[in-house]
Amino acid sequence: MEIRSTGNDYNTKSPGAGKVDFKPQEPEELGYQPLPDDSYDSGDKKKGFFKRTADGIRKFINKNIIGPADRYKDNLKSDFGTQAMTAGGVVGGAVGAMIGHSAAGMEEAHMQSDTLTWQEPTMQREHLGNIPRDYYSWSRWDFRSHDYDSNGALSGGSRVYRNAPVYNSDGSARVHDVTETIDSKRFGKFAGTSMGLALGTVAGVMGGFAVAMIRKIITSESAKG
Repeated sequence: MEIRSTGNDYNTKSPGAGKVDFKPQEPEELGYQPLPDDSYDSGDKKKGFFKRTADGIRKFINKNIIGPADRYKDNLKSDFGTQAMTAGGVVGGAVGAMIGHSAAGMEEAHMQSDTLTWQEPTMQREHLGNIPRDYYSWSRWDFRSHDYDSNGALSGGSRVYRNAPVYNSDGSARVHDVTETIDSKRFGKFAGTSMGLALGTVAGVMGGFAVAMIRKIITSESAKG
């Protein structure tokens, strides 16, 4: 007698009667869908998130830094415009940095200074009170109130601190002397050199671009003639 089922065959007349001829099936064949790599548990989710973030950063660097740098390197070997603008930027930046450094030195040489003394009220930080607990403010600029509700709004009951003047026993405001030296120097050597470098580089690049355009016009006119 032969018994046949939908899944596996059982043949009682064969030498291996009673044994199951089982063929394993893949999960996709049974209708199961595999879970994403980062959806098993919180650890796998974090790994998936970090991997996607790292891939995004890598693609951004390749697209916006490495790729343009490689193209610039190729153009620098063959394109006259790129060569002219690069040379102009380097020369202009160096000259601008020297001029800025010299200008800062002149500022220091002709600097005038004066020491001034004046009086200011003495202030101290005081607790002025509390915001009522039934009051809610949506202002996010009040950094001295640190209690927030679930919606991110400042909640009532926050303590309020402000700088308040200190008074003498007779009710007059207490003051103290403040001394400060003021000079006429508008910028130092670092600022002067940096400013000169930036302005000189921009001017040099623009000059190189102008030279490249003039050369292109002359070449096209010569070709027509």
